[in-house]
Amino acid sequence: MRLLKNTYVILSAIMFVFILGMGVWLGFGWRDSLLAAAALTVVGVGLEWLRQTLGWEF
Repeated sequence: MRLLKNTYVILSAIMFVFILGMGVWLGFGWRDSLLAAAALTVVGVGLEWLRQTLGWEF
């Protein structure tokens, strides 16, 4: 279980940085990019946690 938690942290960080970079590259401001990256990372990790915990298939 510890490996799974570490994997979530690493993948969340990669996802956050990627979305932040794309937002800045596309010309959005830093504030908008940070907000979008944080929100999408939380939603993505939350959905993956629900899928793993409850056995949901999307």
